[in-house]
Amino acid sequence: YDEYTFYHSVNVAISAIVLGSKLPLDKPQLQVLGVAALLHDIGKILIPIEIITKPGPLTSSEWEIMKRHPIEGAEILSQLPELDKLAMVVAFEHHAGYDLGGYPQITTKKQIHLFSRIVEITDTFDALTTHRPYRAAVLGDRALGYMLGKSGTTFDPLLMKLYVQTLGIYPLGALVRTDRGEIGVVCQSNTNDLLRPKLKLIIGRKGERMEPKVVDLAEGDKTRKKFKMSI
Repeated sequence: YDEYTFYHSVNVAISAIVLGSKLPLDKPQLQVLGVAALLHDIGKILIPIEIITKPGPLTSSEWEIMKRHPIEGAEILSQLPELDKLAMVVAFEHHAGYDLGGYPQITTKKQIHLFSRIVEITDTFDALTTHRPYRAAVLGDRALGYMLGKSGTTFDPLLMKLYVQTLGIYPLGALVRTDRGEIGVVCQSNTNDLLRPKLKLIIGRKGERMEPKVVDLAEGDKTRKKFKMSI
């Protein structure tokens, strides 16, 4: 029906299984999670293709139609008796939000299912980091930074932290450039703020080699969000 949605669904399923494998889930549970993640967007087959593939922002009326895909997906999957019911739950809840502030509106429970919270994270990350006709792909670290900003509201904060740790925003040994122009090597992660690791600076602002110097990107006035330097 739509090539992007197909690839996106496969990516989300793989990422969901990777994240789920970091939790105390057994193999049958991971199988259910994988299938649910693979089918989370099945409702889009009932959304007009011109809306799915539109190369620009959706109008308010088009957006209301698009927002029906979780409901349509749940209805489709409810008609497959051999399928685990959690696939239907995930299809219905994967845009509802950790704080239930998303869509469709849910008033019958205080929190969406664990698998829905997992798929919500992997779905968003893949969507942000994939090129679309109406916007360019976002780099992985920027996508995770944006998502961390919504941790506790849109996304489960514990799962979000685990996902970032699993992917690694700035892996040890990665070369990065600071906003001051130096180049450094990531030498230690910061569990309290994964966007601000410790660096060993090795190249100066003008491209000159320098005596290695360790700097902590978390240093500064955190209250006012003023730091000495950033990546």
